[in-house]
Amino acid sequence: MYLVLGCLASPVYLADAHARQNNRDLYGGWKNLRFESTGFFHVSVRDGNWWLVTPQGNAFISKGVNHVSFRADHAPKLGYSPYQRVVGINTVLKILGPKL
Repeated sequence: MYLVLGCLASPVYLADAHARQNNRDLYGGWKNLRFESTGFFHVSVRDGNWWLVTPQGNAFISKGVNHVSFRADHAPKLGYSPYQRVVGINTVLKILGPKL
Protein backbone atom coordinates (compact mmCIF):
# COMPACT_ATOMS: atom_id res chain seq x y z
CA MET A 1 0.00 0.00 0.00
CA TYR A 2 2.85 2.38 0.77
CA LEU A 3 4.29 1.91 -2.72
CA VAL A 4 1.00 2.86 -4.36
CA LEU A 5 0.56 5.93 -2.18
CA GLY A 6 4.13 6.98 -2.88
CA CYS A 7 3.47 6.75 -6.61
CA LEU A 8 0.40 8.94 -6.25
CA ALA A 9 2.37 11.66 -4.49
CA SER A 10 5.10 11.85 -7.16
CA PRO A 11 3.20 13.76 -9.87
CA VAL A 12 1.86 16.39 -7.46
CA TYR A 13 3.73 19.23 -9.10
CA LEU A 14 2.09 18.37 -12.46
CA ALA A 15 -1.39 18.48 -10.94
CA ASP A 16 -0.93 21.88 -9.29
CA ALA A 17 -2.07 23.98 -12.27
CA HIS A 18 -5.10 21.76 -12.86
CA ALA A 19 -6.05 21.81 -9.16
CA ARG A 20 -6.34 25.61 -9.16
CA GLN A 21 -8.87 25.50 -12.01
CA ASN A 22 -11.51 23.28 -10.41
CA ASN A 23 -12.76 21.77 -7.17
CA ARG A 24 -9.76 19.41 -6.71
CA ASP A 25 -6.90 19.71 -4.26
CA LEU A 26 -3.20 19.37 -5.06
CA TYR A 27 -3.46 15.55 -4.97
CA GLY A 28 -6.66 15.31 -7.01
CA GLY A 29 -8.96 15.01 -3.98
CA TRP A 30 -12.53 16.29 -4.19
CA LYS A 31 -12.91 19.44 -2.06
CA ASN A 32 -16.67 18.92 -1.57
CA LEU A 33 -16.12 15.92 0.74
CA ARG A 34 -13.83 16.95 3.61
CA PHE A 35 -12.15 14.87 6.32
CA GLU A 36 -9.41 15.53 8.84
CA SER A 37 -6.25 16.91 7.22
CA THR A 38 -3.34 14.81 8.54
CA GLY A 39 -0.59 15.56 6.04
CA PHE A 40 -0.63 11.90 4.96
CA PHE A 41 -2.78 9.73 2.69
CA HIS A 42 -5.19 7.80 4.92
CA VAL A 43 -8.65 6.23 5.07
CA SER A 44 -11.68 7.51 6.93
CA VAL A 45 -15.27 6.39 7.39
CA ARG A 46 -18.39 8.50 6.99
CA ASP A 47 -21.97 7.21 7.17
CA GLY A 48 -20.67 3.62 7.03
CA ASN A 49 -18.66 4.22 3.83
CA TRP A 50 -14.85 4.09 3.79
CA TRP A 51 -13.02 6.76 1.79
CA LEU A 52 -9.44 7.28 0.67
CA VAL A 53 -8.35 10.72 1.86
CA THR A 54 -5.58 13.00 0.56
CA PRO A 55 -3.05 14.66 2.88
CA GLN A 56 -5.12 17.84 2.58
CA GLY A 57 -8.22 16.05 3.92
CA ASN A 58 -10.25 15.60 0.73
CA ALA A 59 -11.83 12.36 -0.49
CA PHE A 60 -10.45 10.74 -3.61
CA ILE A 61 -10.95 7.60 -5.66
CA SER A 62 -7.99 5.48 -6.74
CA LYS A 63 -8.35 3.52 -9.96
CA GLY A 64 -5.68 1.27 -11.37
CA VAL A 65 -4.51 -2.18 -12.36
CA ASN A 66 -4.13 -4.51 -9.40
CA HIS A 67 -3.55 -7.84 -11.16
CA VAL A 68 -2.25 -9.07 -14.50
CA SER A 69 -2.77 -12.63 -15.71
CA PHE A 70 -2.92 -14.02 -19.23
CA ARG A 71 -5.31 -16.72 -18.02
CA ALA A 72 -7.70 -14.37 -16.22
CA ASP A 73 -9.21 -12.89 -19.38
CA HIS A 74 -11.07 -16.04 -20.44
CA ALA A 75 -13.97 -15.05 -22.71
CA PRO A 76 -16.73 -17.69 -22.43
CA LYS A 77 -18.37 -16.69 -25.73
CA LEU A 78 -15.04 -17.10 -27.56
CA GLY A 79 -14.08 -20.22 -25.64
CA TYR A 80 -10.48 -19.04 -25.08
CA SER A 81 -8.33 -16.33 -23.52
CA PRO A 82 -7.51 -13.70 -26.19
CA TYR A 83 -4.16 -12.75 -24.63
CA GLN A 84 -2.99 -16.35 -24.86
CA ARG A 85 -3.34 -16.07 -28.64
CA VAL A 86 -0.56 -13.46 -28.75
CA VAL A 87 2.53 -14.82 -30.51
CA GLY A 88 4.94 -16.31 -27.99
CA ILE A 89 2.57 -16.55 -25.02
CA ASN A 90 1.47 -20.10 -25.80
CA THR A 91 5.10 -21.14 -26.16
CA VAL A 92 5.97 -19.67 -22.76
CA LEU A 93 2.96 -21.33 -21.16
CA LYS A 94 3.91 -24.71 -22.64
CA ILE A 95 7.45 -24.40 -21.32
CA LEU A 96 6.49 -23.22 -17.82
CA GLY A 97 3.22 -25.12 -17.59
CA PRO A 98 1.59 -25.10 -14.16
CA LYS A 99 4.64 -23.38 -12.61
CA LEU A 100 3.05 -20.00 -13.35
